[in-house]
Amino acid sequence: MDHFGLAVLIGLAVLLVVIGLVYVGGGVAESRRHALLRREGRSTKATLVRLRRSRLSTRAEVSFQAAGRTVTVTSTASRSVGRVARSKKLRPGGQVAVRYLPDDPANVLVDGFDTRTQPWTYLISGTAAIIGGLLIAAVTLPSLGWLFQLG
Repeated sequence: MDHFGLAVLIGLAVLLVVIGLVYVGGGVAESRRHALLRREGRSTKATLVRLRRSRLSTRAEVSFQAAGRTVTVTSTASRSVGRVARSKKLRPGGQVAVRYLPDDPANVLVDGFDTRTQPWTYLISGTAAIIGGLLIAAVTLPSLGWLFQLG
């Protein structure tokens, strides 16, 4: 393989590792947020304001009362993950359960939209990208002896 091809492969390896780290970081943060909301969050009912369905996901805008004010948030779920998101009975004006933090009511888990599996999808995808990048680097690096002979 020529020098350019090797450089492209190393660039791809670095890119995959960086993307993987971002995904793993996002998965850890989302997992912590879910745990905090399950542990310290308050449950209430929210009114579904708007619902947008596509082939891949459902996006819901919900509104509820917290700390004496109305809070409106948007939540998105993969159609394959969220049981409420898949429901054909869900219509604007309907009720959905939410968990929110009293100190930060905009930090919400919408039942059936934010699921426990979502952080794991980030963690698994990120780990796969890191492993892929490291494998590409491991296969490519031995071919880079020419780089160290330039100087």
